[in-house]
Amino acid sequence: MGRVVASVTIANVASSERLRCDALVDTGASYMTLPLAWRERLGELETVRTVELEMATQEVRKGEVCGPVRIKIEGFAPVFSEVLFVEMTCWSSRRRPSTRWASGSSTSSEWT
Repeated sequence: MGRVVASVTIANVASSERLRCDALVDTGASYMTLPLAWRERLGELETVRTVELEMATQEVRKGEVCGPVRIKIEGFAPVFSEVLFVEMTCWSSRRRPSTRWASGSSTSSEWT
């Protein structure tokens, strides 16, 4: 199986803040998942709820579901939804967190 990456723009509907990233597509993901360190890039977002997530390593982490945001995936119509922010660390020395790359799920091979 190959990796599918799509260009995504996520915008805070209450302000002009937005970010663009190339996201790993995970058809089994429940949320658009982003590193917690990126939350401030979208300005003030309401925390709708806190959830517990089980990672691929069976580690349990807490995440913050925030919104509302407008999500535009390249080639598709935009949708209004929520995003999940999770504390992540990038273990790959070739990649650093930036607005050019985001995990599409909490179990990405580059982020833990």
